[in-house]
Amino acid sequence: MSSALTDTIINAKTRAKVAALSSLLPPVTASSEPHLVNDLPSGSENPYTIPMRPCESAVRKAQALFDKERKNGRNVSSVKMPQIGKFTEEDLVVLRQFCSVSDIYYKV
Repeated sequence: MSSALTDTIINAKTRAKVAALSSLLPPVTASSEPHLVNDLPSGSENPYTIPMRPCESAVRKAQALFDKERKNGRNVSSVKMPQIGKFTEEDLVVLRQFCSVSDIYYKV
């Protein structure tokens, strides 16, 4: 999986086509709480190559951590999700796309 998956998600014109992409996504794992990591983002995971993806609530909590730190004037490079990996805020965009595809799959 790579940016080709992103292109496919973007170019899917119907909910049914988006839902069909769910088979390309890594399975969801029940992950524990994300926590902040203050180091360079170069060590972050590629969300397209992870064997398991975090659940939607973990992705939302991770984004909330970034938002809170930014509001407090701190610059955090990534969040760590135990048993899954370390992700930048840009990586969370991809993980949210995965959640959206999965959500549409269950609604269609």
